[in-house]
Amino acid sequence: MNEELNEQPTSGTGTQLRGAGGAGLVAVRALCRELNIVSSTHWRWEKRGWIGPSINVGGRKYHTADQIAEFRRRAKAGEFAANIRPGPKGESAR
Repeated sequence: MNEELNEQPTSGTGTQLRGAGGAGLVAVRALCRELNIVSSTHWRWEKRGWIGPSINVGGRKYHTADQIAEFRRRAKAGEFAANIRPGPKGESAR
């Protein structure tokens, strides 16, 4: 994964919303830009449960700051690191 994943706080003009409870929402688009990933990668990560489900607000998707913090903690711990082992001779590892 990108080194920026653990280093940069989520920021950007117009990408965060604050609700009445003070919980920040970060736009999926901004998160993808920050992590240097495409939206299909984000979609796969969400489907695998690596990042919590997005919240739809006015037709746009957002994640809570807590979801992003949890994702970063798990990524830093190496939870998503691939353990690829070669398969039997002549077979693909997939």
